[in-house]
Amino acid sequence: KIKDYELLGVPHAVIIGKKLQDGLVEFVTREGLVKEEVSADTILDVVTQKVS
Repeated sequence: KIKDYELLGVPHAVIIGKKLQDGLVEFVTREGLVKEEVSADTILDVVTQKVS
């Protein structure tokens, strides 16, 4: 189901997985499939910066 966002054309995704225990989530930019591990505490700031 995670790959559905690519098929739908969603430009960005936040993936919450096992690394959340370490305080990390993954921010994915569909263009170029750029993946970044980001602190869960700062993900809102990262999304705001990348989307605007």
